[in-house]
Amino acid sequence: MTTPIPSPVKLVHWSVVLLLLALFAIAWTVDEFEAGPFKSSLIDLHRSLGLVVFVLALIRPLLRFTLGGVERAGRSLTDLAASGIHIALYGALIAMPLAGWIFTSANGGPAKVFGIPVPDLVGKDDTIADLAYGAHEILGNLILIAVGVHVAAALWHHFVQRDDVLRRMLPGRP
Repeated sequence: MTTPIPSPVKLVHWSVVLLLLALFAIAWTVDEFEAGPFKSSLIDLHRSLGLVVFVLALIRPLLRFTLGGVERAGRSLTDLAASGIHIALYGALIAMPLAGWIFTSANGGPAKVFGIPVPDLVGKDDTIADLAYGAHEILGNLILIAVGVHVAAALWHHFVQRDDVLRRMLPGRP
């Protein structure tokens, strides 16, 4: 029996999930390391993976609109809530890397993505750096909340509604 090839929408979805796990793990542990090459490498990896999430967050809505996404029977309150969480989540997944990039630029950069220097978005400015760092942290918290609501909703569908929403979004499922 062959394993079905995941749809591009599912592939992007689960790629973002794995990347977010790595990004938050790095963010929560990087300060435990002394300044040096290893810590710098972790920060560069965090920036690189963040840019990948940024690109995937731009691509996924395009895939959903062109290839189709979750079909909704109506515009119930739960449908509107699901749409709102998706919009908030993808907005934050786009805004957070931008805030990080602005922080790096305003902090004196240079930022490298997979070893390749990227242009500064702003000049060195401590005030902008502080604002961008704060925005980066707030957006991280928003992402955690939105992901928590998203997971809770999927579990609610599976265990309370007993529908196939969770099964359809799992990898390897048609």
